[in-house]
Amino acid sequence: MHQPIAVTNDFYTKTANCAYSLKSTAKDMALFCDELMKCYNNSNSKVRELFSESMRINDSLSWGNGIGIETHNGTRVYWHSGFNFGFQSLFALYPDTQKYAIVLTNNEQGFSLCTHKINEYLSLTGVYEIPR
Repeated sequence: MHQPIAVTNDFYTKTANCAYSLKSTAKDMALFCDELMKCYNNSNSKVRELFSESMRINDSLSWGNGIGIETHNGTRVYWHSGFNFGFQSLFALYPDTQKYAIVLTNNEQGFSLCTHKINEYLSLTGVYEIPR
């Protein structure tokens, strides 16, 4: 016999840590991306170091200081993704066009939708994932 299970937040961590504990809204993510774009455009900004390559993965993928870097025809796109129980998300900054895109899903299989919508909006063919 089927026994209903109460829906709780017990699975989610109650304390902040370096991974999977950020919870946000589209509006707040947009404010964050606005600030990242301002920092990118300010060459004197200490935050600009986020966009510096720390580790090269291959010819088109690098890891910066907390942000992924993907090169498309000589231009760079900066991104970060979130893979959590029950949802996936992705944002990508395309400074050469002064555009960014954010996709938040409520599905553990939502990453393909994230990449599709971001590529569609930014007119790119990004992967936005570091091979494991």
